[in-house]
Amino acid sequence: MWLGLRPQSHLENDMKENSWYGMHQRDNRIWLKRMIKHFSLTRPKVAEVIGVNVSTVDRWLVPSDKVSHRKMPPSARKSLQMAIDAGIIANEG
Repeated sequence: MWLGLRPQSHLENDMKENSWYGMHQRDNRIWLKRMIKHFSLTRPKVAEVIGVNVSTVDRWLVPSDKVSHRKMPPSARKSLQMAIDAGIIANEG
């Protein structure tokens, strides 16, 4: 008999997707914009830390409905997060 209950893994996924944390896991563009603002980063600094060209960072920041938009790969997000966690990038505000 089906009770309309979803397996626990689906519930956890729904919670992540509907939370601030989950939203930003899906949308690295929003996460990157928030990190730039929070840590007063420049696009050249982000590019330097991740190891890409500034034009690549610019394409990640373009709204997703624009032709020039490119998705920020999870590896780039992880590199920036590791730099933040290691104190290479600190909040100066």
